[in-house]
Amino acid sequence: MDESIALVPGQETLTPAQDALVDEIAERAIREVLGHGEIDVAAVNPFLSYVYETLFETKMPKRVEVVASPHAAFALEKELTGETLNELDWLGASDAGWVTFY
Repeated sequence: MDESIALVPGQETLTPAQDALVDEIAERAIREVLGHGEIDVAAVNPFLSYVYETLFETKMPKRVEVVASPHAAFALEKELTGETLNELDWLGASDAGWVTFY
């Protein structure tokens, strides 16, 4: 990275060069987060296992589904169980098994 655009400790405002990059960096981040394509579940499972076992102190479920959104998770849950959830928690709808969406 070009050192002239790097943030420095204690910096409270962006320089003009940094500010000029804000939209480009935001668009790139959104593309990378939401445009992942196919997910290699075998590669992700060790990280999921760590989250379940370390943060939630429980074993990871035997079945993990990757869906497009929390709403898609609710639709899949209804399809699989016949139950409907009425509340959406973007950072941990535990009944749907979400760790996080973003």
